[in-house]
Formats: sequence, structure tokens, C-alpha cells
Amino acid sequence: MARKAEIGAEIGLSFDPEAIHVMRFGETEGEFDKRLEAYEEAAYES
Repeated sequence: MARKAEIGAEIGLSFDPEAIHVMRFGETEGEFDKRLEAYEEAAYES
């Protein structure tokens, strides 16, 4: 859902906790993608 804002106004972003993913220090993009896929697979199994 998008809400209108005035130009120059301060805005915020809302995310569900599950939508925020952080790469680990030294993690490659491939490793990151593989880890996210594993989380998704585990969620479907439970």
C-alpha cells in the first residue's frame, strides 16, 4: 500500500520483520541467496 507524501516531507518505510535480510560479514551474494532459500524452504516444511 502506498501513501502520498509532500515533496520535501520526512517519510518512513514500513517492513514486515520477515522482509528484512542482512548479509553476514564476508558472505558472498551466492551464499546469501542460498541462505535465504533455505529459510524459505524451512518455512514451507513447518
